Amino acid sequence: MVETLASLNGISESGRAAFKARLRKLQGAGVPGEANPGKGRRVEYSVPLLIEVTIAVELLQCGWSPHEAASLIKAHRSHLLLASLASLVDPQPDLLVPLLLIRPQALREFSQNAEEAGGPIGAVEFLSREGVAALFNVPVSASPAQWKLWRASVIDLPVVVRALIMSISLQGYRFDDVVAAFRAEASLRDRDLWLFSDEVVDGTP
Repeated sequence: MVETLASLNGISESGRAAFKARLRKLQGAGVPGEANPGKGRRVEYSVPLLIEVTIAVELLQCGWSPHEAASLIKAHRSHLLLASLASLVDPQPDLLVPLLLIRPQALREFSQNAEEAGGPIGAVEFLSREGVAALFNVPVSASPAQWKLWRASVIDLPVVVRALIMSISLQGYRFDDVVAAFRAEASLRDRDLWLFSDEVVDGTP
């Protein structure tokens, strides 16, 4: 798993030790979930665990600490998995596949609207590409409604999942087998995926 994530993120040989230390901090904070089999025992990474730790590393790439990344993952664990698997359901128009949008507010504890800041990092939304386009295609104004729009991190979950599948394949696994494993995981959650698409994607956070 370390090699897959290192390859996916372009980690150099000299940076592997520090990268592994970050992953250990994530694991110590509970991400990925159910990945603490005990000292000296090898972790068996299921598709959900692979997705979870991959998204956590994406959050590290955005500049958040392992603790902050783990807190966000744990607060939105189910929705993050469904959003990541959505691109594997056929038929699924690309415009409707959800992206992860976070409105970071690291200084929320000092702000007047601390209770409205959302989770441990800030508000989290799952938006389609159309939803993201609509969000940023608004007239520039100085109204309070616009104040929350000027700062956002967007993670393209479909691209992340495809890159993860490719990186796993490059570690010696057959590409078709990897894709099949991810699609099988999606099919297990078929009803939940459609409910997620109908009720959460492009919804109000």
